[in-house]
Amino acid sequence: MELYWAGKDITRYVNILSCVHRDYSSGRADSVELVLDDAAAWYRWGPKEDDEVRVVSDGDDTGTMFLDTVIPDGDRFRIIATALRRDAARKCWKSYENTTIDALFGACAAECRMKAALWGVDGALAYRYILRQNEGAAAFLNRVGCMEGALVKAYGGAIRAVGLEAAQAMKPAAALKITTEQSGIRYERRMKSKLGVLTVKTPGAEVSARDGTAEEGNSEIVTRVPAGGPAEAGRWARGLLRMRNRQAEEISMETELNTAMTAMVRVDVTGETDMAGRWIVDSAEHDLIDKRTRTRLLRVTDSVE
Repeated sequence: MELYWAGKDITRYVNILSCVHRDYSSGRADSVELVLDDAAAWYRWGPKEDDEVRVVSDGDDTGTMFLDTVIPDGDRFRIIATALRRDAARKCWKSYENTTIDALFGACAAECRMKAALWGVDGALAYRYILRQNEGAAAFLNRVGCMEGALVKAYGGAIRAVGLEAAQAMKPAAALKITTEQSGIRYERRMKSKLGVLTVKTPGAEVSARDGTAEEGNSEIVTRVPAGGPAEAGRWARGLLRMRNRQAEEISMETELNTAMTAMVRVDVTGETDMAGRWIVDSAEHDLIDKRTRTRLLRVTDSVE
């Protein structure tokens, strides 16, 4: 295991008792949680908020993270670093006019002293007007990403938007055979939570998106999004419905350490169970000391029109 602090490899100067890397596809910031001993030696480094932290171990790379919390406990102490700087949580009201999603992400990421990147998302998507409602930059971008059907996460000093359709279309990085006899696996199926129709309704437009795999009669009307016309309303209806319905099925599993299971990786599941099919990793937690991985997968959703 290698521990980098402010770009320097300090592994030989510390004793790492615990190290857990949590990797999320969206909605929460990635984090690394370390427990170290010999607090006196540690404090000689003069740790301070937003110091850069990075752990590399067994093929897992946390990327650049930023010191958030230090909790002393006798001669031990717990360190939590996250993929977002503290600036990302600073809330404000702000309007953006005649801008693109590329420019919007760039402006909000710069506010956090970070970079921005888009993948599988058309950077030229234009907004006539969009309002940030007393939100931190990261929370605001996550809300915009949900409307556009994009997963928003921070990694390596950048806030990134990844189109869900593009991520689901990737070639599988892993194939898992799951049988009814296997332990450590939980499958949840909540099909009644799926919406068949989601309608975006504003003074300027009313457009519906549909999912034929949902039960008939389940529908919702969304009026809280500022769609200026039918094209935008339709795009957001599809994005919101896709993000909602993908939560209907999940697999949770605990296995030996498997650092290939990272957020947004595509996985094919085989075997004679209801779990067979195409999935995408929503979150992964790697315990790099105890050598265990906990993974949450969500079913690929490509039935929204």
